Parts: sequence; structure tokens; C-alpha cells
Amino acid sequence: MRKSRIIALRGMVKIRTSQFDYSLPKKFIAESPFTPRDSSKLMGFDTHSDNVFHEKFSDVKSFLKKGDVLVVNKSKVIPARIIFEKDGKRCEIFILKKIADNLYEVLVKPGKYFHNGSEFKVGKSISCKVENVFEDGTRMISFKSDVLEDIDYMLEKNRTNALAALY
Repeated sequence: MRKSRIIALRGMVKIRTSQFDYSLPKKFIAESPFTPRDSSKLMGFDTHSDNVFHEKFSDVKSFLKKGDVLVVNKSKVIPARIIFEKDGKRCEIFILKKIADNLYEVLVKPGKYFHNGSEFKVGKSISCKVENVFEDGTRMISFKSDVLEDIDYMLEKNRTNALAALY
């Protein structure tokens, strides 16, 4: 088992990187949104009984009381976990968000390979460079491609967890 380290995402509580490791069978990954949208699943937690329960999102009103705030997350998931080998070791780049064209904030492992200025070939036609290492352990990485398509287009077109294996 790999050693877990503690990170603190900007402005948030400290957590262990191992908390991001989990198995998710493909059958549980939605390929498209529910129709109608309010028929999507809703997971709740009862703080009095410490029980998790499952409902439909259309029932969310029954859980809200006067004065409650419902926060709606409209963020878009970037479907990219880039896995490659460096010096015979498995490396991973998990894209968190786009900063600018071909520039992303990412989580990496193992972190010791991803220091400021380091460059990698992550596929036949994709290379990347670590532009910055933040205090919380995240990195800013720029990508370059030898093909005409940009990285954003390749991510969207392939929608894969192992992008580098395709190029």
C-alpha cells in the first residue's frame, strides 16, 4: 500500500490524498444526464441516525426547511486521468480544472517526479511541463501536442480515463 500524505486544498480542511483513491465500476458512471433531470439520484445523510439514504432529486424540497440554502453545482467534470510511465514507474496526472488554453491545474502521483520545470512525454504526441507547484500539492501543467488538435479537443473527443494510452 502506498504512503498517504496530507494536503490542504486552498482554504479547506486538511485531507489525506489516499481519500481520493476508490474503485468505481463503469456501470455506475453516467454517460449522459437523467431525463427528466429531476429524476436523478439524491444521496442524503441523516445526522441524527448516522444513516445514508437514497432518493430522487425531485424529492429535495422535502428535506429543506425555511432558512436552508441549497447550493447548486454547475461545474463540468473534465474526464481525464492521464496515466503514463516514467523510468519504468507508473505516473498519473488527474486534471482538476482548465486555467487557460492547454494549461491545467492537476493532481499528480507520485509527486516527486513533478517538480517545477520538469517535462514529460505522456504519449506519442503529447508532452507536458510543470509550470508551478502550489503549497497544497497541486500543480499547474501546460500540455503540447505534435498533432493539430489541441488538448481540450482531445479530452472531449476521447472522454477517456487513460488519454495518454491513445496517443
